[in-house]
Amino acid sequence: MRQLTIAAACLAGFCLTTAASAQTLARPRMLGPAQKAETPPPAAKAEEPAACARFDHARNIAYAAYIKQIVEELPDPRKAQNREEMGQDLEKLYNEKVELAKAGDREAFRKAAALELFGMQLQKKPVADTTRRKLCALARQPERQSAMLDTIACLVATLDSDRREQAETKATARQLAEKAKALVPAKAGPTDPSKMLYDDVTRGLEGCY
Repeated sequence: MRQLTIAAACLAGFCLTTAASAQTLARPRMLGPAQKAETPPPAAKAEEPAACARFDHARNIAYAAYIKQIVEELPDPRKAQNREEMGQDLEKLYNEKVELAKAGDREAFRKAAALELFGMQLQKKPVADTTRRKLCALARQPERQSAMLDTIACLVATLDSDRREQAETKATARQLAEKAKALVPAKAGPTDPSKMLYDDVTRGLEGCY
């Protein structure tokens, strides 16, 4: 994957004070000819947070969790002579995973997708359609062990594009969020990894769908 070669290397108020007795109000002070009444500044209007304002936070959490699957296999940058060599090492690893995936190795397929996410995160680019399709294909598999991770990654990738505002995209995202919620163990405590991932990501996606 050529893009991996490049990838290597967060009122004012207005008070009127009067001197008044119980029966009468004091007359207002008369202003001289050179004096002007001061106009109070307009009250500050609190700004509402933008919809889907924390998407980047949710994306970073979801993609980092997915990339973690391949971290131990990444080439050591200290052993590379330069960024180009590092990129070549990454591309070699990627091609190896792709070949294994073609032979039916689902874990290699998952790691190839993780490598693609790794490259896109380093380049600060939205997820590519081909990567999104990989993630969502994995999310449709009956495999229970990685179902939460695949579903969450597919959910975020679905919203990680200029199609985010489309009704169809939002509907798909809601379905994926419901599926992810159902994958959280019924008796999961607050430190359960799947519950933590679900809570952190969906909290960051509030207002996105």
